Amino acid sequence: MKHLLLSSILLTVVLLGCKKPMEETDWRTPYTGTFDFTCYWTEMVLTSNGMEERIIDTGYLCSTVETLDTNRMKIRFGEGVIGINYDPYDVNYKDTLKMTVTPIIEKNGVFVFPKEEYPSAGLCRFQGGYSGTDTIHIYIQYSYMLGGYEKYQVVGIRKE
Repeated sequence: MKHLLLSSILLTVVLLGCKKPMEETDWRTPYTGTFDFTCYWTEMVLTSNGMEERIIDTGYLCSTVETLDTNRMKIRFGEGVIGINYDPYDVNYKDTLKMTVTPIIEKNGVFVFPKEEYPSAGLCRFQGGYSGTDTIHIYIQYSYMLGGYEKYQVVGIRKE
């Protein structure tokens, strides 16, 4: 009886020791999927009466949100160009800002837009994140000339 009990314990230890470790999943996976995006695009223009907001367009796009690198998300919410990002210290540098963003995502779903890629000074601002895992909010304010700027308010709803 003692021998049978000892053999059972030994067999259990060996089997548990051989168990494969669980694969680690990417914590960003719940944030991925197909989303219906609505993009409200307006511009603020300096007039003789002060700042005036003008509606430019409302865009709709269904696209897939996916992980990129180790800490980024790739989000395409439109088919256009937001503007040109110039470096005031390097006259040869310019980068086209498109309606596809690749922010760093924090574990709480908030986006971080690195200043090297997304200018955040003066009238330029990039903000956003998730509400839960089914709704994306992105707010972009981009200055393109003295006295005016464009605003993009993006809402993405997960498709069933």
